[in-house]
Amino acid sequence: MIEVEIKARIKDIRAIKTQLDQLGAERIKTLKQVDKVLLHPDFLDHEGKVIEGGVVSRIRTVDGRHCFEMKEIRRKAGGIEIKSDVSSPEAVVAILEKLGFREEFTVRKQRTKYTYNGFTIALDDVDTLGHFIEIEKILDNKDSEESVMQACRELLEAITKDYEIEDQKYGDLIIEKMNEASKK
Repeated sequence: MIEVEIKARIKDIRAIKTQLDQLGAERIKTLKQVDKVLLHPDFLDHEGKVIEGGVVSRIRTVDGRHCFEMKEIRRKAGGIEIKSDVSSPEAVVAILEKLGFREEFTVRKQRTKYTYNGFTIALDDVDTLGHFIEIEKILDNKDSEESVMQACRELLEAITKDYEIEDQKYGDLIIEKMNEASKK
């Protein structure tokens, strides 16, 4: 499956929740996610960030349930994503380590999910990074990536004018913070 998404840094998460309610978006749930991220050195650049087209593996834990995910990183377009529930995250980590992946960092966030006209909207409060909105849609065969990306942008504009597009993944932002901290 190919997901197309846009992410933006936001300031006033409460105002955005109000706007989503006014638009008629359906609030699905609020949950805490903990993502253990494993990276392979072949997919990293000189700063330790995943290269375009590289692969990220993660174990996402929500409410005691674990899901293994592999994502192709395409920052400005849709990427392939494969997911499977797992009962033993430790076994998955051991397998990935045998394949050369290394556990690099953990992303902790509180996410409130909404749906609206076929889009999934997530409001994220990410530890150490701040507040974000993500708007995504799974690409069907009849839509082009460009048309779905444009629809994501238009929905973002309808929700808020006070945003800053963020092309980097949360992992990139965390790696930047780790690199900055190591220079001090």
